[in-house]
Amino acid sequence: MPLLGNLFLFKMFVPELESSMGGQMWFVSTIIQFYLAWPLILKLMRVGKKGFWIALFISLSWSTTVGLLGYSEERVWNSFFLQYLWEFCLGMKLAEAYYKRPSALEIPEWKLLIPICVITMAVTGVMGTLGFPWKLYNDIPSLFGYSSLAFILYKIGIKVVNRFFSYTNRFSYEWYLVHILVFQVVRYLTNGKIPVAAEIAICLLLSYFAAMGYARLFYKRR
Repeated sequence: MPLLGNLFLFKMFVPELESSMGGQMWFVSTIIQFYLAWPLILKLMRVGKKGFWIALFISLSWSTTVGLLGYSEERVWNSFFLQYLWEFCLGMKLAEAYYKRPSALEIPEWKLLIPICVITMAVTGVMGTLGFPWKLYNDIPSLFGYSSLAFILYKIGIKVVNRFFSYTNRFSYEWYLVHILVFQVVRYLTNGKIPVAAEIAICLLLSYFAAMGYARLFYKRR
């Protein structure tokens, strides 16, 4: 049944099957939903600047509805594409702005980056800790917080750090796909016999190199 659910796409409607091929594979259903809704999303973005604000309103309304119905912990509900519609549309607007005028998307100055990063990261942490209903809305401060942090690391200008992230970006998707499997194997083999810090370090290193090898093998066969 799990395999059929993935092949015939009905897993996105069955909570027990949503993560059947691994917890990290939940996003596949969301991507498929975006593909199916693409014609409507395109029409929404063509109404002008207010298209994004409409998308944001739809996402917040969906989050609120999910919370009121009591499904905030169900992946098929809290990760339905409407939850992330605002981010999808924001990406389209940023791409459009960059296409028209690349300078429009310059990295903000320090006086804006640092306060935005500190405030939004703090808000993200608090909302995540509080749980329902705040956790349903923490994608918004998370986007600004982690984006600001990435900009800060880039602007510091440490070449080794920037090169590391640029290189890792080449197979970051593969890293996401394999990390849970590697983590589970390491935890099974160590069985709590080593310090937690050492276990985390091993998990990160092994998953990193596994992703690197997976990416090279995949692109070599294409």
